[in-house]
Amino acid sequence: MLGQMQPTPRFQPPVGSNAPTAPLPRPRHRWAGLLGAVCLTLWTSLPAGAVAWVARHGLTSAQYQEEFNTWMGVGYRLKSVSGYLNAGSTQIAALWDDEPGPGQGAIHGASASDVTTTDTAQQANGLRPSWISIYPEGGQLHYAVIWEVGTGTRTLRVGRTYSQMVADKASLESQGYHLLQASATSLLGVDYYAAVWERSRLSPVQHWDLRMTGAQLQTTFDTWTANGYRLVQVFGYDVGTTPNYIALWRKVPTEEWWSYTGLAAMNYQSETENAYFQGYRPDFVSGYGDGGADRYNAIWVKNGGWSGPCMQIINDGIAQYMQTYQTPGVSLAIMKGGRLIYAKGFGYADSSTGETVGPLHRFRIASISKPLTSTAILKLVEKGNTFGLDDKVFGSGAVLGTLYGNGNYSAREKAISVRNLLTHTTGWTSDGPMWDNAYGVNHKAIMDWTLDQNEPTFPPGTQYQYMNLDFHTLGRIIEKYSGMTYDAYVKSAVLAPCGITQMELGDQAAALRKPREVVYYDFSGADPYVDINPKRMDANGGWIATATDLLQFLRRVDNDPFPSDILSQTSRNEMRNYTLSGSGYGLGWFTAGGDEEGHNGCMTGSSSFLIHKTNGLCFAVLANKRTNCSWELKGAVDAIIAQLQAKNEWPDYDLFPVPSSDYLAWAGPLFNVNASAGLLLDLGLVQKLSPYADPDNDGLSNMEEAYYGTDPTKPNQGPFLRPTLEGGTVAFRWGRNTQNTGVDATVLWSQDLVTWTPNARLQITVVAPPRLGSTVETVEMRVAHTAKAGMFMKLQFTPR
Repeated sequence: MLGQMQPTPRFQPPVGSNAPTAPLPRPRHRWAGLLGAVCLTLWTSLPAGAVAWVARHGLTSAQYQEEFNTWMGVGYRLKSVSGYLNAGSTQIAALWDDEPGPGQGAIHGASASDVTTTDTAQQANGLRPSWISIYPEGGQLHYAVIWEVGTGTRTLRVGRTYSQMVADKASLESQGYHLLQASATSLLGVDYYAAVWERSRLSPVQHWDLRMTGAQLQTTFDTWTANGYRLVQVFGYDVGTTPNYIALWRKVPTEEWWSYTGLAAMNYQSETENAYFQGYRPDFVSGYGDGGADRYNAIWVKNGGWSGPCMQIINDGIAQYMQTYQTPGVSLAIMKGGRLIYAKGFGYADSSTGETVGPLHRFRIASISKPLTSTAILKLVEKGNTFGLDDKVFGSGAVLGTLYGNGNYSAREKAISVRNLLTHTTGWTSDGPMWDNAYGVNHKAIMDWTLDQNEPTFPPGTQYQYMNLDFHTLGRIIEKYSGMTYDAYVKSAVLAPCGITQMELGDQAAALRKPREVVYYDFSGADPYVDINPKRMDANGGWIATATDLLQFLRRVDNDPFPSDILSQTSRNEMRNYTLSGSGYGLGWFTAGGDEEGHNGCMTGSSSFLIHKTNGLCFAVLANKRTNCSWELKGAVDAIIAQLQAKNEWPDYDLFPVPSSDYLAWAGPLFNVNASAGLLLDLGLVQKLSPYADPDNDGLSNMEEAYYGTDPTKPNQGPFLRPTLEGGTVAFRWGRNTQNTGVDATVLWSQDLVTWTPNARLQITVVAPPRLGSTVETVEMRVAHTAKAGMFMKLQFTPR
């Protein structure tokens, strides 16, 4: 079943496949075998007017209290709270957001008498109940309740049986009340309810039902959404042993939205991540126990993302590809102008368990590893005193000397240069042991075979022949000249400066899959866990990554002005010299059609593509099944991009987390975050740590505070440009941080306050070093000035 995205969308499953091992379930039911109680944190980094939010699930009572204190303490409002059973233990799911609203009070773990007593006190203080969750704890019914400041008449009903709930409906509605909110649970096979009722002269246009089976819920959902109603809440519970639901629809103005019921914890995690990376946010969440497992119902609403028609273009395009090529799972990320504007997972990460793909699932990227290796080589060349691109690789005095093989190198072997390896012009025409499990991860044995038994078929530099062995050899050069393992150097010299912390080499066995790594399948019947040993193929095809990781790398080597690149202009030009190989292949990078460049990846169980277009549109797409070397996968995304360009609706936010390890090292201590703890998976910190965020509301973004050396957690005035006229020269002076914070500032000048121009000829000079205990130095720039000419300057900040 394909997902629906309409102005009022249906229950929306992820786009799936027709894989015979796991047909896509109906959207309300996701009965998966894997369980999880991982806390989920998501906090948006979106345009002005968007709502920031935090979602948590799998919390104990004490953990919930701690989270409550944290988020209420910084001005967030509790939107929903739901108690439920998970394998016999009571847990809590909750949602906070920063939408403005009245003051609140709340309790949880309360008995019915506690609720009654507290409600009397709260109502006397001008607070009215707005939310109640009923759940079992220790064999008794307990409650979590929210009150908010307000007027009017509201009343609570707790511990209601089905017959009492039906009687309440008749009695209270006859007195002018309407159901404001209700929840349900099961205890010893009996269903119980709690509700908030409100009396008003103008009741909302709404509909609600209880004791609905899954089929009845779907039918009722279809009926009321077709008539313009929006689902605002749904709770699950058992009647006997049968899952049932209570749900409420209202006719309210709203933008695009979608919902799921019956999500397993792992899929609730993935779908909420999907929502975040599409510019949507959760508007409701409830949890319930089902056969010893925890399940979640959730509703997501637009929060700055694409409109429904644009989302439908993407959903339909990926669905068609997955159906045509019988692909279980796909992950797609789109970047525009260096900013991440979209990412989503489709289908299954593991079709045997029903685990669905989210944007933080990791895939084998196969040969997209080669641009990483190329970048690492260029970083070593830039260091100097190592080797040059045209240096020979084998033989006495060469880059690798006689480290490998028997030392009796042929003339062709001694003619191979570093550039030949990078451009696949070595003359080798066999990868040999790269696909032979007998070699394990013995890189020396592979190199020995290469030099002793694999004579180049043609002279180096004369013909192009794509060879994985070329980049395997580059990995050995990296190890020799970095003094580190290949992957350790790539992580420190390439990935860390890009702000990427979760990429790593994969493992061969299925049992050794990394956290959030998908399962691999293959159309040919070959076994991805036999044919592929990622650690043996490290430098030519060993990495696993998310689609967003790949774009985060791409934007730092793409030659585009934003953000700054981690390679010099000389290195970037070398990388894009597509003429030397005669095939459009540069240094680990190829040109595709003149207006785009990138690299594909394909091996048993994997398809991938990374593309940078000259118009600033880029994408990374990953699949856990191989097609014909991924070109069909690229074609599907190309068609999607073309349709999106025709609509020309582009979100204006940046969903990347932090830009670099330097920036993170600066921000982490200030925000009390352990940078080594895998921050990038904790998206709840994005808003605080984003370069564009202003958590202290002083008008200075985090990247400005980083540059100026001010405290981003406390309001202060930045050291703005101060001009002085000295004879025929204007001197502009300001303070800047001497620490490496991962932020660049460009000086722009203008004579009319309309056109601002960078001028590389203007020199910045340090006029005062940091004072004792400070890291801020004073710098100046001097500009010749005439009496009639205006002169204005400002700083333009860029995270890197």
